[in-house]
Order: sequence, then C-alpha cells, then structure tokens
Amino acid sequence: MTLDDTLSFVPHLRRASDRRAVHRPPHADACASALPPGVLMRVLDEIGWGVLVLDGGHQLRYANPVARSALGQTIALVSGRIVACHGDDREPLRRALARAGSGLRTMLSLAHGETATMVAIVPLRHADAVDEDDEILVLLSRPATADPLAIQLFAGNHALTDSESRVLALLCNGSCPNDIASELGVAITTIRTQLGAIRSKTRTANLRDLVQRIATLPPMTSLPRLRA
Repeated sequence: MTLDDTLSFVPHLRRASDRRAVHRPPHADACASALPPGVLMRVLDEIGWGVLVLDGGHQLRYANPVARSALGQTIALVSGRIVACHGDDREPLRRALARAGSGLRTMLSLAHGETATMVAIVPLRHADAVDEDDEILVLLSRPATADPLAIQLFAGNHALTDSESRVLALLCNGSCPNDIASELGVAITTIRTQLGAIRSKTRTANLRDLVQRIATLPPMTSLPRLRA
C-alpha cells in the first residue's frame, strides 16, 4: 500500500467542540476554553514524534506527519486500521490495542530493518469515566538520528558557522572526529579546532555534554505537512 493510499484513511481529528465531555479538574476548563479551534492539530503536526489517534474500533482518526512517514515501515493501514508490517509483530500489537480498551498501557518493540521502533499504546479514556470515547493514543519513538531542524535552530541560536553546523550534525548522528574529517575532506586538526569553537560558543565542557544537549532538544519536525 502506497502512502497516497494510506492517507485516504486518515480523517481529520475532531475539534474539541465536537468531543464528548471529559473528566477534568475544575481549573482545566478555564485553560482549555482559551484554546482556539485547530490549534491542537497544528501543535501535533509540529512535534517530531509519531503521534496517531485511534477510535475504540482501532480505526485511524489522526496521524501527524512524522507518523504518516512511518506508514509502510513498521506499521501499515489495512481497511483503516493499523497493523504491524512484520508478521511476528502483528499479534503483540493486536493484544496491546485490546489491552488499551481495558485501560492498560503497553510498550512494545516493532521491527524495522536492523533497528526497532518503540511504540507506546496509551488509552485516552480515564479509568473512572463512563461517558468518554475509547480512543487510543499511539506514540512512535524518534529516529536514532538527530533532528536536523533542531540542530539547525540550535546552531543558529549559538551563532555557529555553516561549517561548524555541518560538523555538529555529523557528530550528533554518531560520527567520530576522524570520520567527520574524512567525510568532509579536511584535516583532523581542522575538525578539532571547529569542535573547540562549537564547545566555546555553546558553553559545553566536552563532546559528551554537547551531544547530550542536542539529544534533549524539544522534538520538532521539518517534514512537510501532508493533507489528510
């Protein structure tokens, strides 16, 4: 199934005004009432984690761009329902979705080539609520590589040069200084000088601290928005 085929199954998430009443603390209504229509969907579209929302029958109701890009890799759509792409993962995913209907959360691993995508299955219905939809939240782990948009913004915020930004991106994607020098076709001394400049501008003590800072940046997506 192609991506264009799968998108035909992805309806827009219902607006807050169309949802049934949910159990919330008294102060939550004041906060929620200030949220303009459509803002929640735009927020989810900007998050660099795969986010899907299923209804009680496990039909896909919403997928943000990152989740849509994962369709056909670890998960796929069959008649509007998500299934695991690999046969060994299909029954564990089915059981996890069934448990969500009983209010239980599950974390499982879905194969994708030589790596695995961690998937969290989260029931959105409160355990003590009786008048809510049995909707299910599915969260996909981030790719192992660093978020290019987050690195770009981080580099700009710390006034890194273009060459320093390239070195930073390669470093955060697992390359060692020697590999970076080889890939960029420059001397290792040049890379060490640039890494020193990066640490100075970002006020990090060492390369480990620098990579850790990048790893904890807010998840953002540079993927184009896809019309559902």
